[in-house]
Amino acid sequence: MSWLDGAPLSGCTDLTEEQLHSIHRQVGVVTRKICGIPEHTFGIPLIPESQCSCNSAFVYLLFDWLLQDAEEEHIPIPYIEPDGLRALVKACAEELDTAQAPVLVHTDTWAGNVMVQSGAFAGMVDFAALYYGDFLMSHDFHDFGEKSDPYFLEGFGKTSFDVHERIRIQVYRVWQRLGMVVERGFRKYEDPDLYAWVLPEMEQEVRRLEQMMNQAALK
Repeated sequence: MSWLDGAPLSGCTDLTEEQLHSIHRQVGVVTRKICGIPEHTFGIPLIPESQCSCNSAFVYLLFDWLLQDAEEEHIPIPYIEPDGLRALVKACAEELDTAQAPVLVHTDTWAGNVMVQSGAFAGMVDFAALYYGDFLMSHDFHDFGEKSDPYFLEGFGKTSFDVHERIRIQVYRVWQRLGMVVERGFRKYEDPDLYAWVLPEMEQEVRRLEQMMNQAALK
């Protein structure tokens, strides 16, 4: 796609609540359509070394690649050591493998990649972060904020989650924040406090995952 009319949602400050709700609902509808494209293996398109037979192996690989980058660049990970995070992700394997049918997922539908025209949803851009994986890896299930947008969930058609799904989402919340921690370290911004808010978020999400896994072990 070379051109899409509209402006990024992130820059639209004059939308009404009703318009915002409609846009998020449409993001859910389109995300569901993207997830309607199945695949036989988990992995990243056109990267053969990423292909895995199960979700837990693929998710571990994604974490491991980020952690290797962090270790090579001496980027500190808040609260937890890299090997500790690797062990935590491995401990989630049983829950992660309740996702058995890989589908196409867009993992980067943040507001800057959602296009708006005349107050309505116009489309999505930036398909570099497409994976074949768990449908819950879709960006808006594990976006920043306490909960997924209810209008996105309504549009997607998924408004309730079992314990395995909630743990899977929590793993992806940690993964998303880890990616931002590592990216922030690589970019070496002039302002050392730019995006520093992600550091306590990373700690909070890791602690929450630990708590969820401890509760699951007691049942």
